[in-house]
Amino acid sequence: MNDDDWLIRFCQDLYTYAEENNLRHVNTAAEHALEVATRETEGATRLKRLVNSPRHAL
Repeated sequence: MNDDDWLIRFCQDLYTYAEENNLRHVNTAAEHALEVATRETEGATRLKRLVNSPRHAL
């Protein structure tokens, strides 16, 4: 499990809560935050792999 998974889970929970309670503005914001969090964590994971790859070692 990735250290950043908590952020994605939080956004998913907020999105679900907003959807269930018909909070359109919160729902839209949570959906956007989820997309950004997913992209950011995927990018961070790729960067970690690149930095830790054997080809990167001197």
